[in-house]
Amino acid sequence: MALLPVRSKTRLAFSVAFLLWLVAFILLLNRRLAPSAAESDSHAAGQPPNSRFLAAEFINRVEQQQKELQQLLVESRQLAEALRAQSSIGGNKAGGIGEPTSPRPVMAKLSPADSLPASIAVLVIACNRPTVRRSLDQIFKYMPTSGPHQFHVIVSQDCGHAETASVIQSYGNKLVHIRQPDLSPISVPAKERALVGYYYISRHFRWAFDQVFLTMNYTAAIVVEDDLDIAPDFFDYFIHLGRVMAQDPTVWCVSAWNDNGKSNLIDTARSDLFYRTDFFPGLGWMLLRPTWLELRTGWPAAYWDDHMRKAGVRRGRACLRPEVSRSYTFGRVGVSNGLYFDKYLRFIELSKRPVNYAAMDLSYLLKSNYDSYYLDRVYKLPSVTLDIALGVGSGAPAEVRVQYNGPKEFVAMAKRLDIMPDFKDGVARCAYSGVVPVFKSGRRIHLAPGRPWKGYDVTWK
Repeated sequence: MALLPVRSKTRLAFSVAFLLWLVAFILLLNRRLAPSAAESDSHAAGQPPNSRFLAAEFINRVEQQQKELQQLLVESRQLAEALRAQSSIGGNKAGGIGEPTSPRPVMAKLSPADSLPASIAVLVIACNRPTVRRSLDQIFKYMPTSGPHQFHVIVSQDCGHAETASVIQSYGNKLVHIRQPDLSPISVPAKERALVGYYYISRHFRWAFDQVFLTMNYTAAIVVEDDLDIAPDFFDYFIHLGRVMAQDPTVWCVSAWNDNGKSNLIDTARSDLFYRTDFFPGLGWMLLRPTWLELRTGWPAAYWDDHMRKAGVRRGRACLRPEVSRSYTFGRVGVSNGLYFDKYLRFIELSKRPVNYAAMDLSYLLKSNYDSYYLDRVYKLPSVTLDIALGVGSGAPAEVRVQYNGPKEFVAMAKRLDIMPDFKDGVARCAYSGVVPVFKSGRRIHLAPGRPWKGYDVTWK
């Protein structure tokens, strides 16, 4: 039997729904207009009907008929909404945003001119891990040696660890090795002594960024820590999404990382799917010099990544991130003492599928397009409960919206979905305008706040 195309299936579904509604309406009308048994007996006995009784009965029937018709109308609208949402995402394909054939025309377009600088720094942050070799080997394996962009590897080392320094120097003139000169101890409050490592890291980042952007005068840098694996298309990813950042002032970073990128929470076949997010992901990310010049004046003494997540620092800007991560951390041992590693980080899926970036139109990531397309599209999806969304064979469409109301409800849903449940300044990981997308059991699920959305509540912790 030949398969109908998606549009034909959609038209057929609408036709069936309309016919069912029409039949139900006719049957209801006939049943309501037919005389009751009591009235038939009264007429048969030759008794004249009571006019007051008939008037009251008529009014009651009309009111009851009106209620039932309204209910039928509500149900038919819900069915039409589900069918319309299903057709807008391409039948049963749960692809998410960024489909090659967008159902809406993209209004704003990326400039065809290459807006990224020709020379881009690859800043590797190192300390006392000789395993930095693992990261460096992959960088040199996948880094392009030709094309419009030249990548220069700069390894900034803190700690003065001799073995790690020896590993870095073994690469010779393939990289530039710089050393953080200030190795003096940092005084911290007593309650912070166990976390003093975060203070050293923040001091090191500030010095390294100053070297790259102010001393060496680079205008763009990709930041890689010494415990990261990278995907084969790592550099192509940053070149093409970096062009979006360079043209859109509402984007202040590009990240290789998906905080909820475990293999059971993503569509592993969609390495070509990218998002905007209000949550700073880090773990392999790109920034431009103007961003660093802005950040350096208020750079924190510790916890620099959480500082980046503060509302007053982010100032309404977003990062770009992938469906399938382009980085993977193997650094279980570190200042965080394995926080989140065993439960989340070690399960992150690293992309291995090639992506034809040259054939993609990434204009949909521009804020003006993304807000009118992605957010509108999410709120036109059928709203279902999380039970229905997670139900295999539940009959729900391939892409749905699940509404949450308040932080407790979100955390409860996050735990059921096995995504990271925490907030930073009221922003959940991977959230954009409060919406967190997940791909679970073959279905795209968007956890979304109700509308009108009033913005992030920084009291959500």
